[in-house]
Amino acid sequence: MEYVESPWYTSLALDHDGMPHICYSSGGAIKYVRLTEDGWSREYIQYSFCHAPSMALDRNGSPHIVYLDGMYTNTVYTTWNGTGWTYDAVDLLNGWPPSIELDTAGNPHVCYAIFEGVLKYAVKRGGVWRVEAIETLPEIGRYVSLALDSRERPHIGYYDKENGDLKYAWWNGTSWVKMNVDTAGDVGLFVSLALDSNDIPHMSYYDATNKELRYARWNGSGWVRESVDTDGDVGLYTSLALDSRGNPHISYYDKGNGDLKYARWNGSGWETVRVDTAGDTGLSTSLQLDSHGCAHISYVSATAKRLRYARTITLPTEPQNLSVRVGDGFVLLNWTPPFYNGGERICNYTIYRSEVEGEERVLTIVDGNTLTYNDTEVENGVEYRYCVSAVNRAGEGPRSEEVSVLAGGLPGEPGWIEVRGGDGYVFLEWGEVEYDGGLPVESYRVYRREGGGEVELLVEVEGERRYNDTDVENGVEYSYSVSAVNGIGEGPRSEEVSVTPLAAPSSPRELKAFESGEGVLLLWSPPEYNGGAPVVGYRVYRSLQGGDFMLYSEVVGELRFTDSDVIRGIVYSYMVSAVNIVGEGVPAGPVTIRLPTPPAPPRNATVQILSDSLCLRWEEPEDDGGADVIGYTIYRSVDGGPLELLASLGLKREYIDGDVQPGVRYLYRISATNRVGEGPPSDPVRALFAYPPSRPENLRGKVMKGAPLHPFYVSLSWEKPEADGGSPVEFYRVYRMEEGEGEHLLTEVHGATHLIDYNVTVGGIYHYRVSAVNIAGEGEISPAVVVLVGEVPGPPRYLITIPGSDKIVLEWYPPEYDGGFPVVEYCIYRAAERGPAELIGTVEGDVRIFEDMEVSPGTLYYYWVSAVNAVGEGNMSVERTAMIRQGAEGVGAAHMPWQWILVTALLAISLVPIGLFLYRRFMGGGLGGNTGEGERDVHSHQDEYGKLQK
Repeated sequence: MEYVESPWYTSLALDHDGMPHICYSSGGAIKYVRLTEDGWSREYIQYSFCHAPSMALDRNGSPHIVYLDGMYTNTVYTTWNGTGWTYDAVDLLNGWPPSIELDTAGNPHVCYAIFEGVLKYAVKRGGVWRVEAIETLPEIGRYVSLALDSRERPHIGYYDKENGDLKYAWWNGTSWVKMNVDTAGDVGLFVSLALDSNDIPHMSYYDATNKELRYARWNGSGWVRESVDTDGDVGLYTSLALDSRGNPHISYYDKGNGDLKYARWNGSGWETVRVDTAGDTGLSTSLQLDSHGCAHISYVSATAKRLRYARTITLPTEPQNLSVRVGDGFVLLNWTPPFYNGGERICNYTIYRSEVEGEERVLTIVDGNTLTYNDTEVENGVEYRYCVSAVNRAGEGPRSEEVSVLAGGLPGEPGWIEVRGGDGYVFLEWGEVEYDGGLPVESYRVYRREGGGEVELLVEVEGERRYNDTDVENGVEYSYSVSAVNGIGEGPRSEEVSVTPLAAPSSPRELKAFESGEGVLLLWSPPEYNGGAPVVGYRVYRSLQGGDFMLYSEVVGELRFTDSDVIRGIVYSYMVSAVNIVGEGVPAGPVTIRLPTPPAPPRNATVQILSDSLCLRWEEPEDDGGADVIGYTIYRSVDGGPLELLASLGLKREYIDGDVQPGVRYLYRISATNRVGEGPPSDPVRALFAYPPSRPENLRGKVMKGAPLHPFYVSLSWEKPEADGGSPVEFYRVYRMEEGEGEHLLTEVHGATHLIDYNVTVGGIYHYRVSAVNIAGEGEISPAVVVLVGEVPGPPRYLITIPGSDKIVLEWYPPEYDGGFPVVEYCIYRAAERGPAELIGTVEGDVRIFEDMEVSPGTLYYYWVSAVNAVGEGNMSVERTAMIRQGAEGVGAAHMPWQWILVTALLAISLVPIGLFLYRRFMGGGLGGNTGEGERDVHSHQDEYGKLQK
């Protein structure tokens, strides 16, 4: 596919169109390529010795990649935001190659292991990474593979190098479940995990003991393991994918022959094939199956130093939607491309034709961009059958379904049409067609439209050009049209002609129903059209609850009717028809009425917890009973007690209950009332009243050392509030303030009482506070804890002692490292004649000399100096000794010849560091005098042990 410098660690994914995207490492960089209609496009994602990428695509086809940044150091996550790549550190500890998957919301899930022997799982939600340890064991997780099930819970296959086992872990919703999959020898290398549609795990892996490819799956009660390929040293760099039937497909490396191989389960056994045998190829495979079950593989050719890509090619499916249109002396064919082109461009289409079913021959071949063909070598009146096949580089695919057609043209419309209406009939006649399409007219089709309705086929007439329609109603307008039919089909219809036979009256107008004191009152107006004869009466029809209409009464001489035989709550429907001498007209209506009943229960009642009360809201009833709602009644039960009347309201659909206590459970039901009465109560709604929690306790902050990207970080921990306000704490809010800046919300912590803050600077002073949040809201914020990011200073350098006649003078250089904060003080320690070291004085941080006036001649003294900054006191300097000789001046004359005194003094004046080195090299003591006992390093460091180390 392309030349790259030492390509490695390929990861392949397919987008919704089945196009491959590949991420790989090469020459210390992470690269990304994808196949488009214009060919392969490539991008550089990250440099500086990055490798071991794992990639997944989201719903938009955007890549999400996790990789190692540096020599197996940081685990980094990157994704394409539409304009550029964004980067985020998942873990700052050294680790092995990771594995990534995305959930339906596009959140990244990552599995990886660090060199310290911890298998980890991380997920990023709301912009925050949540990391947890799964298993701790030396060199655990050197090979890992992650998959998410239908509930988006993680499943992980991994290699235990300590025991040479293949292992499996999955999150059951509350904890990690871990088990051994295969322990026979050194197994589990290059593990690849996939879940089928039933969330059953399948794994492929390499057996290093037997040098073979193996496969394992869970059968519901245990692991079923089998060898897939044992031909030589095979099975390295496995990659597993499952097809739509759950059958496994595996790509892998044949190390013995240097080939890329592919295996699949065909339902009864394993089939293996060599995909690429050119040189030493097939390393670092990555396999995906597209929606047609075709395999796509990315891999590395070690010989060619190329990233390579392979896919299976199949025959195309049959062309779609073959249709024909005939005319006088031609047949026009149209079709659409195959549903699947077999993974290759369609080269051409082959068109078959026959005059007798089954005896097909090739009519012609058109190129792959042509989707139509006009066959002009036909005879009118002859039946032809056509089908089409598609051809790609793999060969000719199956033929489309056969369509048949009779060659020729359609006839024209009849020359004229006449209609005559009578009492209950309409008589039609029409003329011959002017053009028969080259074939005899076989029949005529008569169409009718009733009023403004749809046109419908009425009858097909053969052998004559007339028809008497007796299926008509007087007073209704009918429109007719006629078409001719030959062996090809039906020609166009003639223009419509309309006629109205004698009719019964039209429907009464303005039919209405009202509630009256006697029952239901019906009122209406006379019909707009009486059908040509006076209306002699009306018929009233009634239906109960949507049932059939039955003749209920006849009315003469009036335009009203009262139905007194009614029951409240029953739905009544009425229709009324007019009657003349011809007969009964079409009824008016229906009109529907229901005498009012009490309303249904209010809907969607909810309760909201406020700071000192509960707020109830609801929606009006779905059915008001036929009368407007005039008020609502609220009932309440306390801690499971009986329902009692709480309040009666008007039309307002909200109520504030201020008579509540924390920790008490309340149940409410609400009823609606109309003019008929009070309806049934709503479904109960429940609430537990609560206050915001008290402040978290014992907030503590500690500065910790980190990895190179984060030399220091702050570890915060706290204890739960003493009072949760009557409702469990849902999460905590952590606030931070830096020196010179305002306080702001740092993050929210769910399910834990601790937090790691990596975003700190050496020398910074940070103030942290924490609050708890429950269902009632945020509680009181804790007192602040102040954290200084840094460490105690190093020991002072080049300490020298200069004895005088009655004092000993000490001088020194500042520490090489001040711990991130300026030195504010130096502490001077002394021990006499191997006695205990004691603090004898302090000087400010800008002073580096001290005079010890309380000394006695002839006593050997040991001195040390330590530096102090805002964090605390650092380690002591190297030990120096000095002694004032009785009756003499100078430096340790009783212990050192004058020649050495002279040499040491000269060197100390000119080159203090070199003099210190020579004196310590040859004398083994300090500048202030040598006792012959060597020197001691005494460190006083306020570290986590809090001890004086010697």
